[in-house]
Amino acid sequence: MREYEAGIIRTERRGSAVFIMHLSCGEIARTVTPGQFVQVRVCDGTDPFLRRTFSVYGSDPERGQIKLMVEIVGRGTELLSSVNRGECLNIIGPLGKGFHLDHAGSGSCILVAGGVGAAPLFFLSDSMADRQKNQAVFMIGARTAEIHRAFEGLFNEHVTVVKATDDGSLGYHGFVTGLLEEQVGSINPEVIYTCGPHPMMKAVAAVAHKAGIRCFISLEQRMACGIGACYGCAVPLTDGRMVRSCVEGPVFDADEVKW
Repeated sequence: MREYEAGIIRTERRGSAVFIMHLSCGEIARTVTPGQFVQVRVCDGTDPFLRRTFSVYGSDPERGQIKLMVEIVGRGTELLSSVNRGECLNIIGPLGKGFHLDHAGSGSCILVAGGVGAAPLFFLSDSMADRQKNQAVFMIGARTAEIHRAFEGLFNEHVTVVKATDDGSLGYHGFVTGLLEEQVGSINPEVIYTCGPHPMMKAVAAVAHKAGIRCFISLEQRMACGIGACYGCAVPLTDGRMVRSCVEGPVFDADEVKW
């Protein structure tokens, strides 16, 4: 892990509240793996004081670029959305432990995402496509069809995409966890990967456990330092330990987490 000045190559708007930021940072691009994250300083001053945490959405080692998918939800992300092409952001990374592709073997797998929690799963599905070993079903849920428009054109051709909306305006009517429960038996995956809101991942973990399928989660904890110093992102495990999501995670075996 090191600190870098990453140049902004371009910012790609994906609807009113989501954007993808393309950054020049060769060192991170060459070493980052799906599920790892970076800490970004969003301004030169002290307001906001803390860096913001973003899973890496994609990486292009040959071009020395990484991509972040950002949803504008507060002052930090609002400031980040206003940074212009050619300017630099101070970032540290890659941080944390990501997904292990070997867990999928050569069998099929399901990726379950909620909203922009899909970011590390896009990176994971692209890495799987590079291996050409796995058949993947990408289940993605959102509140409305409008939110799904932010993801249009982002899925690679090797995944089967199944959409769900809470209000029934697109795809399966209901939570993406209900969709998973309906289809997991017919897909019979070797492994399930998931990232999104905590209740969603808890439900995904329960479905996987009941079906006897190994499941890996990427916890979206609030992280202050991102390097294990503050213990602000500690999570309980079933063996009684408290571990730091930013160092021992954010990817965990779902059965290890005390929900």
